[in-house]
Amino acid sequence: MGRHALEMDHGEKAEKLFRDIAIQEGYSVKKSTRYSNIAEHIDFHLTSKIGFNNFSVDVKARKKPSRNATWYEDQEVWVEFHNVAGKEGWLYGKADKIAFEREDDFVIVPRSELTKFCEKSVAPFFVKNAKEALYKSYRRNNRKDVISKVLMADIVENVENIIYWKK
Repeated sequence: MGRHALEMDHGEKAEKLFRDIAIQEGYSVKKSTRYSNIAEHIDFHLTSKIGFNNFSVDVKARKKPSRNATWYEDQEVWVEFHNVAGKEGWLYGKADKIAFEREDDFVIVPRSELTKFCEKSVAPFFVKNAKEALYKSYRRNNRKDVISKVLMADIVENVENIIYWKK
């Protein structure tokens, strides 16, 4: 199994875990269509059984700091301004919220507020190495993406209406 297949499996596990927690939190969960997942960056539509607080979400699995790392990074998260095809990245998708997986919880952040924070915080100049991408723009070789790393602590401090769901 190639590296991409392993990553997909990890992402699918995070999505399944998020779905299970959402159900425990009292939501009915509908998986998005393939089109909505790809074009709109929406994994799930959540409907509250109490009739309000409905939202769509894009789930982000925990990431390793490098391909060969054996541990996951919860302090820094990657954000995507443009995807590998050069189109708008998930920061500009249609999901109401982004759910970042961490070791013990999911941090559910309003996407539009996260986008404003990232636009204000990430420098527009590019660095050549992923290790230098904290608050700087980065593009992987032979790709059209524009991504950056930001600190989860800064997101939590600067973005309002964050929800935490324990695993």
